[in-house]
Amino acid sequence: MTSRSSLYLLNSIVSGPQEVLFTFLIFIISTHLGATPFQLMIMASLKPITSLFSFYASTLLHNNPHRTRLYLFINTFIGCLPCFFFPFINNVWYYLASFALFMITMRASYPAWVEILKNQFDVPKMSLIVSRGSSIQFGIMIFLPLIIAHWIDAEPSIWKWLFTAAALLKMLSILLISCIKMKIDVVASKTTKPPLNLHTLFVDPLSKGWSLLKTNPHFSHYLILFFIGGAGIVGSQSILPLFFKQDLKLSYTKLAMAFSFCKGISFIATAPFWAKFQARKSLYLLNCYVNFFTCLFFGLLLASNFGIFWLYPAYLFYGAMRSGCDLSWNMSGAVFSRKEESFAYSSMNLALVGIRGVICPFLGYLLFSFSNANVVFSLAFVLTALGILYGLWLDRAKTPKLAKI
Repeated sequence: MTSRSSLYLLNSIVSGPQEVLFTFLIFIISTHLGATPFQLMIMASLKPITSLFSFYASTLLHNNPHRTRLYLFINTFIGCLPCFFFPFINNVWYYLASFALFMITMRASYPAWVEILKNQFDVPKMSLIVSRGSSIQFGIMIFLPLIIAHWIDAEPSIWKWLFTAAALLKMLSILLISCIKMKIDVVASKTTKPPLNLHTLFVDPLSKGWSLLKTNPHFSHYLILFFIGGAGIVGSQSILPLFFKQDLKLSYTKLAMAFSFCKGISFIATAPFWAKFQARKSLYLLNCYVNFFTCLFFGLLLASNFGIFWLYPAYLFYGAMRSGCDLSWNMSGAVFSRKEESFAYSSMNLALVGIRGVICPFLGYLLFSFSNANVVFSLAFVLTALGILYGLWLDRAKTPKLAKI
């Protein structure tokens, strides 16, 4: 295996524990710190909203590939820094801010890694490497929560030190990044760079993104499909902790079994299938199947009201959905950019996820305020079903034209 792909996979290993712990943070602050429904809604919306900040951060790499390693250095350090103070702070808002900073830096690094891999591998090989990296992280998600869940149930305060330990491990990424040897690190762009001001930092990226969408309608259709398909999942995220705590009354151990073990096993098991599927079929059809698994997840989530055992197959389908979704999201920039630089396409993915995060969690929370979790899950099911139909139409109507480009 080549050094660049090895470094990418090693980075997935050292980054995995921190990402898993931050995934569980919304449940931790709900149980141990008494976070309010409003704070949970804020946290659920932060994950996608921070993609807007990641979008602006990633635009620093456009026509500046020589900055890639320094960019990744800074991202890693900033994302880890707040975790070193976790044992000494007992404030929900601090943890929300730390989560936001972690998500910004994690997602802002995504376009850089995509371009690093794209400079050496073709799309099918890239797809396999990205799939393996995601499988590694979800392998960590399977076993780490099963180990720490008993500790947190027995000793609630230990979770703060776990975050610190995970941040120390993540700092090893800096050593891995320093080993990357690529041409784009030494070949600076020869284009004239405009002076930095508010317009170039905030307005220009949006106008360039809009121009990209107008000149590449196939990519625009993909973003709309991705928006619709994920809207239900994003809109229900702030509701799930309350549903698990108040309706299902889950312990950390039961939650780890469903949320991590079942989801992780399914993610890893289906990752090779998604990688092979993506190499042969369109991303439109791939997202159609992703939306199908999302519908199954919401259907079984509703069934868990009648028995907790339904929660486990629900998260098996969630894991399959997430595996395909992650691959689609990570590969779309490389697929639609073709021989162009992929930074702009990957950045637009971040912008779309951020816009969706501004809208959907608040709508889900508002609906929950006037009804209950089951209504939110039901509407999410209907919205995702519409995504299935839209994906099928795109695959039949747009894929033949895309293949001719």
